[in-house]
Amino acid sequence: MKLIPFAATQWPIASEPIVRLLERASGKSERELIALGVRELARLFGGRGSFILLEDTPRVVYSTLAENTDVAIQLARYPELRAALESKQVAVVEDVHADAALADVRGLLPGALRSVIALPLYASTQVLGAILIQSPQALAIDAERLQVANILSRLIATLLELAQLRGTQSERRLSRRDEPGAQPLAIRTSDEHRRLLVIEDDEDHAELLGIRLQQEGFEVDTAASGVAGLRQAFTARPEMILLDVSMPDLDGFEVARRLGEEPLTADIPILFLSGMPDLVTRVRELHHGDVDFLAKPYSFAELQARIERSLAQRTERAKLQAAANRDELTGLGNLRALENRMVFEESVAKRYGTSVAIVVLDFDKLKALNDQHGHVVGSQALAAVGKVLNKAVRETDLAARYGGDEFVVLLSHAVIGDGIGFAERVTQQIRALELGSEKLKISVSAGVAALRPDKDHPISLLMKNADLAVYEAKRQGGNRVCVSRP
Repeated sequence: MKLIPFAATQWPIASEPIVRLLERASGKSERELIALGVRELARLFGGRGSFILLEDTPRVVYSTLAENTDVAIQLARYPELRAALESKQVAVVEDVHADAALADVRGLLPGALRSVIALPLYASTQVLGAILIQSPQALAIDAERLQVANILSRLIATLLELAQLRGTQSERRLSRRDEPGAQPLAIRTSDEHRRLLVIEDDEDHAELLGIRLQQEGFEVDTAASGVAGLRQAFTARPEMILLDVSMPDLDGFEVARRLGEEPLTADIPILFLSGMPDLVTRVRELHHGDVDFLAKPYSFAELQARIERSLAQRTERAKLQAAANRDELTGLGNLRALENRMVFEESVAKRYGTSVAIVVLDFDKLKALNDQHGHVVGSQALAAVGKVLNKAVRETDLAARYGGDEFVVLLSHAVIGDGIGFAERVTQQIRALELGSEKLKISVSAGVAALRPDKDHPISLLMKNADLAVYEAKRQGGNRVCVSRP
């Protein structure tokens, strides 16, 4: 890892990213400033970007992939981020799989990740957070880019600090309470679902609609064509899409069809806005999970009511789905969650050529533990294993209780080496547990398998191979990790 001080530089510098940020920053909320800044830095280095906010618990509040819009993280898992924040210098990791500074967390890293840049954001009075740029290729890190990144980072931090001091009208509307001195919600939480995408080729209509929606507290992205709208939906992951029908490249129905085919966007609600006479019939022909329509011309009050209703319904569905997919004893996912995630990961792997690893863990001698110490102790042991797994998985992974004494961990964007490292780490942590006053020791047997992106194997075969590896671990006496080899 390299720590690079922010170099002294002349202000302002004639650079397209800096000019673009300054032109667009006027009147923006804190969240909008964050999005603008992250996008410019991601574009500058050619990677994906995330904004990490420092509060009581550090958390990702914006990502160019938008997979996690409000997710707590542990700084211990991000040595480069911690180093950047502590030193107030740029931290550069040219190869995450070879850098000694990341040795302790290498098993947590996605197999496709190659290089990382962490840029701290500090203004006159405080360190606000950091922007993390990640890439599966070597990032272009030269002196000119670092100088521009230096200014962008300082500029973003200064703009955020000014926005906090003045408080915009939209932020005041989002205050948690109306008491004197109430702090504005600079970052909206994920359950508020306020990010919209407007796909509309009429620029005047799109601009007016965006302004009205922003005045009501929404975050609005726009796209002027069907192709651009698809690209924006895949990268920004909005909570809802307002979609015109008549567009020059792809019509709205084709856009909706393609969104429904993509695992990352299939669950996004769509509201069609069109004046075509057979709109009702065409919308009903769509096989999309959540679609509504509003004929032009429409009243803004009716539009807002449709949006609020759709977002509220999506929130309730998400809560019900989370409850239905959770194992009560361990707090992990249940069989339903695992099956749904396997279908999703298989679809992503086939479409994008990504890899996925599965680790199956089987409790050693649970029946003997129940017979000797009672089922209460057995349940406590299962819950303890669940706690270890829950702490060990990344935000993008899934840990589930597969059966009475069996667990499955699905590691997204991971190769066989990632699965082996994870299995060895958690089996060691479980082996170190001591239950109750008797300090009972427990162990698990683990099997590991991975799906290579160049092989068109179903994920069900991957699960079978991991199970066979577990049987081999049991045959060898348990309390060990075995690997399914192609």
